[in-house]
Amino acid sequence: MRRAKLTAVAVLSLGFLIVFLTHFGQRSPYSYGWPLFGGYARNLLGTVVNPDALPMVPVMVFFYEGAQPFEWRHGHNFRLPYHAFLSATFAAFTRSYLLANYIVNFGALMLLTLVAINFAQRRQLPLVPVVLGLLTMATLPFMTAYIAQPMHYIVGITVSFLGVITAMSLDEEDLRRPWISGLLAAIVVLNYDSYIYAAAIGLWIMIAIRFRRAIDYAIFAVIGAVPTIVWNAFLRKTSHNHDSRITEITFVKPIVKAWKEFLRHPLTHFTQPFLAGEIGLNIGTHMILVMIYWPLLIACLAGLWHFRDEIPRTRVTALIALLPLLFFGHQWGTAAFDWENNPRRALPVVLAAAFAWCWIATVGWQRRAWRVAIVAILLISAMLGMMDALFDRPVMGFLTTGQAMKGNPKDVMNFEEKRLTTESLPTMMADGPIIWRDLGRARRLTRADAPPFLFAQLFMASLLCGLIWLLARAKLLPRYAPLIAVIVWVASAVRYY
Repeated sequence: MRRAKLTAVAVLSLGFLIVFLTHFGQRSPYSYGWPLFGGYARNLLGTVVNPDALPMVPVMVFFYEGAQPFEWRHGHNFRLPYHAFLSATFAAFTRSYLLANYIVNFGALMLLTLVAINFAQRRQLPLVPVVLGLLTMATLPFMTAYIAQPMHYIVGITVSFLGVITAMSLDEEDLRRPWISGLLAAIVVLNYDSYIYAAAIGLWIMIAIRFRRAIDYAIFAVIGAVPTIVWNAFLRKTSHNHDSRITEITFVKPIVKAWKEFLRHPLTHFTQPFLAGEIGLNIGTHMILVMIYWPLLIACLAGLWHFRDEIPRTRVTALIALLPLLFFGHQWGTAAFDWENNPRRALPVVLAAAFAWCWIATVGWQRRAWRVAIVAILLISAMLGMMDALFDRPVMGFLTTGQAMKGNPKDVMNFEEKRLTTESLPTMMADGPIIWRDLGRARRLTRADAPPFLFAQLFMASLLCGLIWLLARAKLLPRYAPLIAVIVWVASAVRYY
């Protein structure tokens, strides 16, 4: 059993490595997406990255040595601190910004893989179809676009996915302890694009699991919300109220304003709920088709229908079903007023599809037709995900762009013949000599910088070690895993030597 697990983890890790190496730098869809429209990506230490990667540098430097950014208003990712904290921790050993980021991305995926395999083994599922199902999911756009970017997306996705898997795996008695379930909610809430995952976990615990006492619901809600409130208050105080509010200004306020206007003048805007639903269903479906290749999506829906009588009627199934339901509910409320409509909003549906497809693979593995279909879907998805690497065709990368979300669906045909060359994409940049060792010894903390730096370190270490502890408590990681996490964090003090 142990050999089978190690083999499964090794196979999946090799798959991640292939995706990483073939989508590094200039060949990352999140980098060449800009040249598709005549724009420019950016160069960071010799590698071509998405421009959004640059504002992340001062956030990581803050966690590395306590240096506060010159302009707080550009440090958008201080509100999404997990990735920067982890990168700074590993940079203490690598002394390389890029290498630390890539190690964190790859390490997060390996952790997710190990947890997924342990999750499958606890349910006595055959590992071969599970591995094939997971390899299929590893070819999807969220992986090819972000795995080689020194950005927060892979870590953010991993933390949210781990949060849901942990909720499924903890004993019900543990979930009924509001401080345990509250800690899980708190870790997820502070993460990137957490609302659907947090809402699904929260509703599921309160409705399907249920606390024993009325006061426990309040304790759960308080523990789940307080860390995010404390972190945002810390940012306001440390930045002297100059922390970035871009998320509130550009995403939250327009949506709140639109629905406030409806509540003030419901007769004037009486069609708004219907129109919002029309737009939400349209854009939400589009997002899912961007994040999940349609052959895989159709095969998944067909499998759920074919094996409908065998679908487990359990609380775990209910939590999985909540993810797409809440996604469409969220799109109903936001899509019409969201300027970006980024397909990353559909990542909770990707997680639900991963559970569904891996389950279909295990149920159908004994039937020849389904074995053929499972392997065929893997090959089709791999070809689509590797279209840019194998054939220099960036058309699949175009589908994940904001322009593709907002434009005419037929516009994709204009990019079908594009190639990853400067002749086809004149503004495409090339990776230069990469600087792998750019960080020196962390500077000594000043009296002014020490308190916020130490608070941020303790705060982030507590939450992330708390996640490892929850995974170990759920028997998805060894009991000693939290100790290893603490040792790595303490050892990162080597940055001062």
